Amino acid sequence: MKQLSDDWFALGPSYYRRLTLYKPTLTNLQNSNHFLISIGGCGGLIAFLQKPKQSGNSLLIITTAAGKLFVETTWKDAPPVAISWSNSEELVVVQKSGYATMLNLNGTFNRRFSFGKDAENSQIIDAKFFTHEGRTAVAVITGNSQIFIATSLERPRILAVASELPLVNRPFVWQVVSSPAPGDFAAFKGPWILLAFEKYIHRLGVGKAIKIDVQNPGGQEIRFSNYHRLALSPNEEMVALYLDCSVLRVFSLVSGGGLEVRMELDLSARAAALGGGISDNNRVSTLPSGLVWLDNSTLALQWSNFVVVVDMEKNIYELFYPSLVHIQPEIDGLRVLTLSSHEIIQRVPHELECLGRIGASSPAVHLFSAYREWLAGSGRAHEFLRPVLTSPNAAREMHGAVAACLRAAAHCAPTSTDAQQNLLAAAHFARGFLSLLLAAPSAKNVDCSMIDSLSEMTIQITTILRLLNSLAVEWVGMALTWKQFESLGPSTLLDRLLASKHYPLAVELVHTYQKLPSKIPEHIQVRRSGITRILCHWVKSLPLSQSASPGDAVNVTLARRLSAIIDRCGISPGTDGGVCFATVAETAISCGQTALAERLLELEPRVASQIGLLMRLQRYEQALSRAVQSGDMDLLLAGVLQPLLEGSDARLEPTALSMLLRKHPIALALYRQYLEGNANFSESRTLPKGKLASQVLAVLQQEVDPSLATQRTVREAFASKDPAQRSDILIRAKDAYHQMKLDFLAHTCEEAAKLVNFHRRLEEQQITAPYFHLDERAPGSQVLPRLIEAAAFRWQGTPVNTTYTRLVAVGIPATDRLADQVRREFKMPEKRVAYLRLIGLALSPNKAAAWTEIERMAFAKRPAVPLGVIVKVYVDAGRQQQAADIIAKLPLEQKINSLILIGQKEEAINLAVQERSEPMLYLIQRLLIKTDRAMAERVGNLRTQISSLPS
Repeated sequence: MKQLSDDWFALGPSYYRRLTLYKPTLTNLQNSNHFLISIGGCGGLIAFLQKPKQSGNSLLIITTAAGKLFVETTWKDAPPVAISWSNSEELVVVQKSGYATMLNLNGTFNRRFSFGKDAENSQIIDAKFFTHEGRTAVAVITGNSQIFIATSLERPRILAVASELPLVNRPFVWQVVSSPAPGDFAAFKGPWILLAFEKYIHRLGVGKAIKIDVQNPGGQEIRFSNYHRLALSPNEEMVALYLDCSVLRVFSLVSGGGLEVRMELDLSARAAALGGGISDNNRVSTLPSGLVWLDNSTLALQWSNFVVVVDMEKNIYELFYPSLVHIQPEIDGLRVLTLSSHEIIQRVPHELECLGRIGASSPAVHLFSAYREWLAGSGRAHEFLRPVLTSPNAAREMHGAVAACLRAAAHCAPTSTDAQQNLLAAAHFARGFLSLLLAAPSAKNVDCSMIDSLSEMTIQITTILRLLNSLAVEWVGMALTWKQFESLGPSTLLDRLLASKHYPLAVELVHTYQKLPSKIPEHIQVRRSGITRILCHWVKSLPLSQSASPGDAVNVTLARRLSAIIDRCGISPGTDGGVCFATVAETAISCGQTALAERLLELEPRVASQIGLLMRLQRYEQALSRAVQSGDMDLLLAGVLQPLLEGSDARLEPTALSMLLRKHPIALALYRQYLEGNANFSESRTLPKGKLASQVLAVLQQEVDPSLATQRTVREAFASKDPAQRSDILIRAKDAYHQMKLDFLAHTCEEAAKLVNFHRRLEEQQITAPYFHLDERAPGSQVLPRLIEAAAFRWQGTPVNTTYTRLVAVGIPATDRLADQVRREFKMPEKRVAYLRLIGLALSPNKAAAWTEIERMAFAKRPAVPLGVIVKVYVDAGRQQQAADIIAKLPLEQKINSLILIGQKEEAINLAVQERSEPMLYLIQRLLIKTDRAMAERVGNLRTQISSLPS
């Protein structure tokens, strides 16, 4: 059986591994030195852009990580200076002409931006890419030694960095630092430049430049001419510099702006042995062509076909390759690309190192060793399991061993499928022992949730490993480690798969996240809309259909393919992980696939999503029919009114529209009312205007409908401001309804006319009364309305109830007689009259007489109004003392409520205690909990005491 550490190597106390991802055959790249190379992070595409030639255009080649050709095209723009893949999966090309051009995954132009007139005039000579606030950014140096930084590619904001150094045709190395510099310097709070020029190191910010002092360790002076390479650690806390005398120095950025030497290593002897290329001046080249950080404590140096790994303890490990090497940092290691291999060098993950390092001892190591012995048929398996099974915490240790094997298996992706299978099998092997240990008495301290979490972990890891192994196959070429997979995110990975048209794998990715109970917003979005995105991309990739007829052979084939895709995806409309077919149909319409869009709309369960798209397709009858079936009035209006919008492409002739509406009586009635300005509709809706609406209305009105004519008469009456005219029109409407035998509507019109005439007589007699609306309560009031005016002459438009109450509120015999007339003529119920009279008396300016009558109402043998309402009126009027006399007549519960209402809390509590009523105390506590918490707690204690008393 293959050992876990077969591809590991030791660098001091740490272990690193070489993961051979692919063995590409890049035969079309005869010499990689002639190309600018950028490897997409996390298993992305590889871009090769040919360096400028004296004649002819450069070549742009994009391949997968496995070397499979993805795109090959000609670069016809300005000469490139540097290229890189952005975080948004765009290929960024910085050009000599002062521009940065963004290309999509297929190598086609997306957009570009300029670094300014200075960069365009003096041209760009060098560029560096970096990450700032989670976005890809770029810095450039121009031909007149100016430095500019674009902090974002999406919305570029160009910063000018202070620099007076003559950099042109002079040796220098530089890097961009995105984190704030140590020390209190405002110029270095954002991105700033660390530049090594000749023998000195400079820190360049916006508006400020500082020369950094470097102290030699031990006071020894090193003779060198300039710095050859510079690299910044991933955490931006250390910087590595390679001197032209073959000395490697590592500095840490300290507060105050200085550099403190952390490590110094003389590589002159080793560099002389490694440098194999002959330079132009016929001397052996001993200087490395690359210097990058592998992680925050390890560096990698590259000579032509050698890679040397160095740690901070000066431990060295050399790797040889048969051809030229290109190295590039990765989030969890270092990518090494040659013409015949693609590798990742990374530190062995801790979860895997715990099982494979020499001398490791843990329950997980014992379990894995026992499984391998058991697989070989050896009796030593029991010896390895004994330390775990005999432990006092055997169940907990076995649980930890299973979890450790699962986590280690996750970090074996994407190359070691055998190790994955063995570790997963070892975890499964231990589940049987774990079941026995959980049944033992010593397992009482094991929480059941631990077992559930172990099951969830098993499902998650095995599901994702299956996906990672599928992505790693050579024809897909997206090998991802576990850390890269977590960093990349499902949304970006889905975009990559769609760009490569790997639709089955894209579906598998969505199904993977549908199985995982993750609550991360990005994961939820992929679960819910992933299949929709896949179908939209598939629709965009289809060739343009020449026929809109569903019966066309091509459209029939597309419909069959759509059905097959839906069946294979196992999706169902309307579910949480289903498809929004309306979104896919909208994409199909924009791509000219109208027949496919109709088929997609048939699968969409939400009628509201169908209507607008059917109108765009000019399928008016289908839209109207489905809107009527939905029973949604607003949706129906939207469906039938859109053809009337001026300037819209969806237009019907008046006759055709009227014939269509006659097929649906509900839509016809609603449409007619809407055109005629039915008052039932919201005022915010604007009526359709113009010649077309008038023509349709004329066509519809050819049908005689007496009820609609009478409705227009009623609306005309209420639109009139003359009371006499309004009354006459209402009488005519009453007669018309009588002829149609619509007695209820006739009676309603008669009552309305009677009220208009009564109001007119009141205004002729110049009777004034308090003005208010019964449905508007005064602030803090429970019964009485808010008084708008103490005496008002307005009567028209006042309802019957308000008219009666206002007349009572005047408080004189004449208005009392008029109020009694209203009661008789409009046949008001006695209980309503009593309630309205109580409100009118409480609002009357004649206080003495009014409150005397209210007292008589309260102390009557059988009050016409409930005493609780009368108490609330007293409280609203500020007469709490008089209310106390009425409270004595109330039942216990109402009495307590009323006492709390007038502020007599102690009396309410004493009354409940005297009755030994625990429910009444609970009522008091509930009433006081928001206003007097201390007293509410006291009532709670009394409840406890009463409930503990013997019954």
